[in-house]
Amino acid sequence: MKDIGNFLKERREARGISLIEVEKDLKIRKKYLQALEEGNVDAIPGKTYLIGYLRNYSKYLGVNEENINQIIQTYHNLEKKESGLKKLKKKISTLKRKIDLSLRKKGFSFLLSMFI
Repeated sequence: MKDIGNFLKERREARGISLIEVEKDLKIRKKYLQALEEGNVDAIPGKTYLIGYLRNYSKYLGVNEENINQIIQTYHNLEKKESGLKKLKKKISTLKRKIDLSLRKKGFSFLLSMFI
């Protein structure tokens, strides 16, 4: 997501537009525009807003429709990868808890701290 954000920021700066101007023109809060440019999608209140902000900001900066769709698709692909990673982390955490409980029941809790 940072690559997309950098692209948008460079495009804005090349046109000599400040974030305050964009905020006024698009009615998108500056903190959300900064979050887009920094790749901090967690700061934006929901997926629908994120996609809308990406689309409107890109159009505002003169990005053609085909490239806008590529930007949105790239975001969707990143989101899928991150979702898969979160699921894997959750599974690992669950397995660690199960191992911990099993070892504690058998009196091997001291071993767990050495390996996990």
